[in-house]
Amino acid sequence: LRELDGLKTVFLCTASHELRTPATAIGGFASLLTSSWDRFEEPQRREFVGRIAANAQALGAVVQDLLDFSLLDRGRLHLT
Repeated sequence: LRELDGLKTVFLCTASHELRTPATAIGGFASLLTSSWDRFEEPQRREFVGRIAANAQALGAVVQDLLDFSLLDRGRLHLT
């Protein structure tokens, strides 16, 4: 049980890091664009928006993985 608890702790730490990283990037780029829109040329703004989109997609993938693990744990999803 202690080993299982340790694995759960490692999993939660990893999951929180994987959620925090793209969320921080999304917030940072959005804040940068909001506060300094006129300082950037169109290509830079497009790049920042692209990074926001990529990080939002990565965040969504992590959340989907967590939901899938939850379904596996409850026996509602079966691997083939």
